[in-house]
Amino acid sequence: MSELGRHHAPTRWALAGLLAGSGCQPLPEIEHETEHLRLGTDFDAPVCAGTLAMLDRAVGRIAASLDPDGSDEPFVVYWLEDELPDYCDDDATGCFYPGTRIAFAQGDSIAHELVHATIDSPGHAYFVEEGMAELYGGTPVRHDPRDLRGELLTQLALSRRDYDHGRLSYDQAAHFAHWVRETEGDGAMLRLAAALSGEDGETEILDQLEGIFDMTPWGIEQTYVREAPRLFPGLYDARLPTQRLEEGSLWLSVSLDCNDDEVLGPLRGAEEGMARLLRLEVPRPRTTRLLMEGDPGTWVELVAPYAPGQRPYPPWWPAFDQEGRMTRLEPGHRVSVMLEAGTYLLVFGASRVGAADIDLQVLR
Repeated sequence: MSELGRHHAPTRWALAGLLAGSGCQPLPEIEHETEHLRLGTDFDAPVCAGTLAMLDRAVGRIAASLDPDGSDEPFVVYWLEDELPDYCDDDATGCFYPGTRIAFAQGDSIAHELVHATIDSPGHAYFVEEGMAELYGGTPVRHDPRDLRGELLTQLALSRRDYDHGRLSYDQAAHFAHWVRETEGDGAMLRLAAALSGEDGETEILDQLEGIFDMTPWGIEQTYVREAPRLFPGLYDARLPTQRLEEGSLWLSVSLDCNDDEVLGPLRGAEEGMARLLRLEVPRPRTTRLLMEGDPGTWVELVAPYAPGQRPYPPWWPAFDQEGRMTRLEPGHRVSVMLEAGTYLLVFGASRVGAADIDLQVLR
């Protein structure tokens, strides 16, 4: 993941002045409205109903968890795949302007930036805030907790200079945030979010952590190193429909329509297309044959999102190009794969929008 740059401007008026004088292209029109979100894009591919519903649920969850008494005013998000450097740092995948409820981001960073916009902090406690942005942004994380041994206080005191020079591990920050929430609940995260809003964020965060765990920083660090699992699934992973692959076979028929609230799109990089995701639980190792039939332009990908050695990624952005993709089938294809026990994703996709049907047989 690219390091996320964040511009700092105190008001809407400052933002308007910055945009007016920056030579930026005119902002895209707001094309989509949900309960919590107003969305404009700089690309032509349709945004499917499932992606809008997913983002709206994420914003609602973020606000309820981190700012339950905050404004009901919708966030404005500009989903920019080409023009992002006009508004954010060159190496950023997203940014927000404090005090404005306005964010700019590529697709898979939108929820992350909305966490920053919800907390709206002065930005002095990077380890905790970026960890919370990854957590509530929905990103799964696999990390060795032993990497934080002897480092917790150093990470909590990370300076802006260190942050700007890439000395923050997003995986480490996300893993620690996941562990705090898993151990102490959303109430603990709300306390940390409130502490982030203070001018002396580092001290307030440390005080809150000591109060949440009733431990010294050393005790918190040792407990985390000793007890935290390496893998934390994404916060929204459990929403995915799930099939369990037992001794027999599965016959799956999937319909795609961009207007369906369960269908996601566009594909990664804002390429035109749509997809539905299914989580596949495999209780024991087995060799499996996959046979696919479907309309022209459709495909199925089998992904191992939590495999050791892979960096997990949010489950809602289909068309995986990463190493976790095990195989891809198109109509008429068949393939045999060895599945270890664990969790997999089946991505049923089409490189176009409009109604499409797919049939997949998962056989012994």
